[in-house]
Amino acid sequence: MQILMFIVHHTFRTLWSMIIGLIYAIAYWFIHFKSPSWKENKKKWDEIELLPDLILFFSDVYQYKWDGKGGLFDHDNSIWEFLVNFGDCDDAARFAAKKLRKLGYKARRVGFFCLKTKSWHYDCMFTGVVDDGKTHYYLFNYGKVLSGKTKKEVLQEFYKNWSNYPEGKTVCWQCYW
Repeated sequence: MQILMFIVHHTFRTLWSMIIGLIYAIAYWFIHFKSPSWKENKKKWDEIELLPDLILFFSDVYQYKWDGKGGLFDHDNSIWEFLVNFGDCDDAARFAAKKLRKLGYKARRVGFFCLKTKSWHYDCMFTGVVDDGKTHYYLFNYGKVLSGKTKKEVLQEFYKNWSNYPEGKTVCWQCYW
């Protein structure tokens, strides 16, 4: 099942997202010139220099919004759409990963699919070296950071915190874009 979800994410969703995303990107390119939230949010986004700044941005500024009507037009938002209208979990994970990489972390978007509820979710997993000199794993979830010494520990924290994605009934995969 993990291989199937990986294929769906990297082929079908990618094609759909590119077509819908292009339409939205063109629209938001025009919209962002007149949007007061663009200037304000762009300034806040550009001022992020440390992980705590990113956490504060997602805790205090970011607002979850479906792509289109109830997520029907799900796509990867452009920077213009993200900072004018924000987005859903895949957009939060994607932009968090981009910013974390800019800050020097190794970060990737990860996908979750619950076999029981048929629900999808995306977060950002990244690594960092802590006081013990060893690499630890972190999951960035809308400004909340879950941590563990291994990927498995971080995922167990995720399953404990998100009842919609129970351990043993959820498939997880790493996204490559």
